[in-house]
Amino acid sequence: MAKFAAQRSIPYTKKAAIMPNTVRRLLVSVAILLSLAGLSACSSQQAYGTGQAWQRNECNKINDPQERSRCLAGTNTSYEDYKRQQDALQESKKP
Repeated sequence: MAKFAAQRSIPYTKKAAIMPNTVRRLLVSVAILLSLAGLSACSSQQAYGTGQAWQRNECNKINDPQERSRCLAGTNTSYEDYKRQQDALQESKKP
């Protein structure tokens, strides 16, 4: 009972009402910045691997064994080979 008697009321002020909104905005801003930093941390190699996995998944949905085989053959390119091909293509397009 003694612990409840020590409570005192905090008077309402304009500054006290603004502070929670400011803190909320700050927390939302920090959360957005952390999310964006997390997204940019995804490397192009990871994105390539994700795309390859998606393509393999789509290939496995094909019923015809020959078509599925042909489709899956296109998913076996390593990232390094893909990068070399892309770099060579960019070089060939330069004037």
